[in-house]
Amino acid sequence: MYHPDLTYYRINLTEDEAIVYLHIKYIGWLDSDHSYHQGFVSNSLTEKLKELLFLDLKNSEEQDKRILKPNEAIFIHGSRTRGIHLCHLCNESSPIEVEPIDLKYYRGSKSMLVGINAVYIPSTKNGEFYFFPTMLHHYITEHNYKPPEEFLNSLQAFNLSKPFNIFKEEEKSYLAVKMPIEEVNSFNPSPELIADLLKHPEKSARLPDVTFEELFSDI
Repeated sequence: MYHPDLTYYRINLTEDEAIVYLHIKYIGWLDSDHSYHQGFVSNSLTEKLKELLFLDLKNSEEQDKRILKPNEAIFIHGSRTRGIHLCHLCNESSPIEVEPIDLKYYRGSKSMLVGINAVYIPSTKNGEFYFFPTMLHHYITEHNYKPPEEFLNSLQAFNLSKPFNIFKEEEKSYLAVKMPIEEVNSFNPSPELIADLLKHPEKSARLPDVTFEELFSDI
């Protein structure tokens, strides 16, 4: 599933129309049919990204042991995929796993299967979030992919020692508009549009009878 970096999260309503979420940007949704930016990403950021990947496994294991404290945990994983997504840049046909080596926050021994869900982290810009596949770590370490600097800056700024729940945070910033699908990838919302939606949230496009967490629970 390909989406250009920094374009806005969308849900297709029909073949011609989509809802676009102005506070969520795609990062790292690569495929073999499109070129991507390459470059150096520091080891510290790569290791921090790996820490993020294992938070879902950490929460799950603590939940099973009944020691999870939701008010003290970090919840940034969501959007389970329909099946396992393989790397489109590799020739291999096997799922990819990341080993829990040199991790600070996850103390278990299980490897992390990537390509089965996505992650959200907040931007340094108030009210914005980035949405990326767990495959991102593999793309960086094995295919020399370099995400945009604004994402790397936000990754650097994300506090792994502070509780965070992405779904509660996103719901505060729910801004969406309907538009023709062919306009989505080139769409750049004006400050006036964002200000108007913030002032009049009733104008924001919504899917009826769907909670915010359900909305972003399956890709």
